[in-house]
Amino acid sequence: MGSMNFYLGVWSGESVPFGLDARTWYAALVEGRAAATGFHAGVYGFHQELTRRYPDVDMVAEEDLDACPWACALDVSDHYVLMALLPDRYPGMLPLVLHLADRHGLVCFDPQNSQVHLPSHLLKS
Repeated sequence: MGSMNFYLGVWSGESVPFGLDARTWYAALVEGRAAATGFHAGVYGFHQELTRRYPDVDMVAEEDLDACPWACALDVSDHYVLMALLPDRYPGMLPLVLHLADRHGLVCFDPQNSQVHLPSHLLKS
């Protein structure tokens, strides 16, 4: 188990200060430096749907931990969700996270690849 966890961040596009790139914003969230921007229903919906399928690690019985994709508890606020995935679960979980983020109109940032996945409603404008 010497491999690294994989990280993903999901947030409402409106919460990112203008001109700030995703990597800078993600770092601010991880370090707890980002100013709160208020409750975002999409983030709430995303988190509810995600944890209905894959409960947060704190909610999983010890004998069921093998099925849990999370490396540690999710970092959840009113306007973002930060996830640490076990390395072998990342390939299977990324499409689900992207799908749910898009459905709830959220940006998904993959810091391993510096990739920003915008929700389709932002791509159409």
